[in-house]
Amino acid sequence: MADEKNVKKGHLVKVNYTGKYDSGEVFDQSQDKPLEFITGEKMVVKGFDDAVIGMKKGEKKNITLKPEEAYGEARKELVQEIPKQAFGDKTEQLKEGMTIGLNHPQIPSRMMPALIKKIADDKITIDLNHPLAGKKLNFDVEVVDHKEASDEDRKKFMPPQPAQPEQKPEEKKEENSEEEGCSGDCASCGKQ
Repeated sequence: MADEKNVKKGHLVKVNYTGKYDSGEVFDQSQDKPLEFITGEKMVVKGFDDAVIGMKKGEKKNITLKPEEAYGEARKELVQEIPKQAFGDKTEQLKEGMTIGLNHPQIPSRMMPALIKKIADDKITIDLNHPLAGKKLNFDVEVVDHKEASDEDRKKFMPPQPAQPEQKPEEKKEENSEEEGCSGDCASCGKQ
């Protein structure tokens, strides 16, 4: 990939990492397959992205991210009660502590994770916060390789979005930046 120059914004990087809570419990790791992403493109949380910029190939670093640098604070309004009948015949399969996929309200082809917090007689309490929201995260990071991202790399990691049908001026809806259920903290939908 590259020489000993520092990682810069717009580089395709490969990193090995281990993510841990303060307790030392591992919540995620790259194992034998390095994580690849283009720096500065909101493909990973901002604090992780910022920490990798400036590193060199082979360099190792320990970083600590506050919630606002990672997945944001947990938001109370994202814990919701839903009538049990909304889950139809799948209700019997649901268990407290289980993560399920729900249809994303703004992106019909995308699922969003929801943690089942409580199951009562007539309702189910779900948490739509990212599972790592509100947590301080520690990472051991090693830059395996990096290079300036090519057009081909960008196409691989950031495929073009399908064109949206043009609306007539009278049909255009006012954009709402405070979309319900989206904090913009996870980068999975590209909104930040």
